[in-house]
Amino acid sequence: QITEIDQYKKCNASQGHAMGDEVCARLAELLCYQMRPTATAARIVGEEFAVLMPHTKVREALATAERFRAAMVKAAFGSLKESVTVSIGVAELQDDEDGDALLRRADHALYAAKRAGRNQVVAAESGEIGIAPETG
Repeated sequence: QITEIDQYKKCNASQGHAMGDEVCARLAELLCYQMRPTATAARIVGEEFAVLMPHTKVREALATAERFRAAMVKAAFGSLKESVTVSIGVAELQDDEDGDALLRRADHALYAAKRAGRNQVVAAESGEIGIAPETG
């Protein structure tokens, strides 16, 4: 999965880089809390994080990503008044696919989540329906 903090640049501009750093640190903490011990998470650039979940089917990965997305909405971030949301793209490794292709498909799913309004989880090219946030 690839996770991106929604409106991160706006947060940095309005709240300062210290708040942006706090958001990234808290995201990493929550991400590690939601992951299995066999998963690996890394910050890949700016506000984007990748999570590799070996031996995990796409439905399980979608459920994990959704739990994480919901946890981010509920998390407190110091003096920041509004919720911090994330958009997430999930992809399952296909037969004869390399890591670059897997990350490209997850990235395409991430951008689909962003185009759909952000704060969502979308699966890549698997026929799975993305998970929309709870309303109400």
